Amino acid sequence: MGFVTISPYASMKNGNVVAVPKEWQELTIYEKKDFYLNEKALNILAYALTLKEYNQVSTCDTVKKVWDVFQLTYEVTKEIRQERKNNLTSTSIRNVSNEAQ
Repeated sequence: MGFVTISPYASMKNGNVVAVPKEWQELTIYEKKDFYLNEKALNILAYALTLKEYNQVSTCDTVKKVWDVFQLTYEVTKEIRQERKNNLTSTSIRNVSNEAQ
């Protein structure tokens, strides 16, 4: 069946983390289960995403990497959230005062 690379099962080489390819027969039952679950989750996500989102994560080989990409893309810091609230509040106050005049 060839080599299978499973990212969570990596080793250190010259101080860098390197994914170690293994033959399918060398994988333990748990590694095979993880592999199948990861593939199933990636498949489910592929059907749920828009084309733009899919293109953004299509090269990710694990669900964790997909999650990290989306977290960076859609994560909002507390400062940005507070700024949005302030802008929304000040905009609605201006609208109310303009309607009152």
